[in-house]
Amino acid sequence: MGKTLKILGIVFLVVIAGFVCMLIWSHGKGSELQEKFCTAIGTGDAGKVIELMDPRLKENVDRPILQMWVNEVNAKLGKYEGLSKSNFHTSSSTSGNQTVVKSEGTAIYEKGEAQLMLVELNEMLVEFNMTTDRIPGADWFKKPEGIFYRDRAIAFIDHMVSKRMDQARDMMHEILKKQFDVDRAKAHMVNQLARMGEVKSIKFLSEKFTPGKSPELKIFMTVEGSKKTIKADVRFQFVGLKGHIVGFNVPSD
Repeated sequence: MGKTLKILGIVFLVVIAGFVCMLIWSHGKGSELQEKFCTAIGTGDAGKVIELMDPRLKENVDRPILQMWVNEVNAKLGKYEGLSKSNFHTSSSTSGNQTVVKSEGTAIYEKGEAQLMLVELNEMLVEFNMTTDRIPGADWFKKPEGIFYRDRAIAFIDHMVSKRMDQARDMMHEILKKQFDVDRAKAHMVNQLARMGEVKSIKFLSEKFTPGKSPELKIFMTVEGSKKTIKADVRFQFVGLKGHIVGFNVPSD
C-alpha cells in the first residue's frame, strides 16, 4: 500500500511539473506578443501592427482606421514603458496542431495605463482589445482621410457597370449580400448602360461623413458614358476597425 502511494505521488508530481511548465510557457508567449504589440503601436506605423495579425483578422481591419487608432494611442498615452508585473494573466488551449493563447494585463505608458487583451493562434494575433481612461469610448474615431475608401467605392462601381456582379457582391457587408439579387442587378445595369452608352471613366466627386455610434461615409462619383454622364454613390458603415459597404446607388439621374 505504501509503495503504491509512493508511485502515485511521483506521477502526481510529474503532472504538476508539466502543468507548471505549461503555465510558464503560456505566460511567456502571452507577454512576448503583448510586448511586440505595444512596441509596434509605438512605432506609429499601423503596418507594423498588421504584420502581427493572422490573415482572418487582417480581413476585418482597414489600415486607415487602424492608423487613426494608433495615432490616438500615441498621442493620448505617450511612450510605452512596459507591462505590469503584478497584473498579468494567461491561458492556453490546444486543438490538433493549433494552440490558442489568451493574455490579459496592464500596459504602462508615460501618460497613463491601458488594459490589454490579446488572443494568439499559432503565434499570430487573432483578436485584441485595449481600453484606457485616456481614450474614452470611440472618441478617437474621426472622418477617414485619404483615398482608401474613394478607391474602394470606385472599384465597386466599376464592378457594377462592368456587370461583374459576383465581384461587386463580394465587397458588400453580409446583410447587404443577402438582399442583393445578382440577376436583377445585371438586368438593371443592361438597361442603364443602354441609356448612358459605353463607360469611359468613373471619378470621385465628393464625400459626406456622418459621425455617431455607427459612423458612416458616403462617396459620390460621376460615371461618364459615351451618351450621358450620371451620378452614383456608395455608403460605408464603420464597425470596429473596418468600413463595410452597406448601400449603393448606381447609376442615378
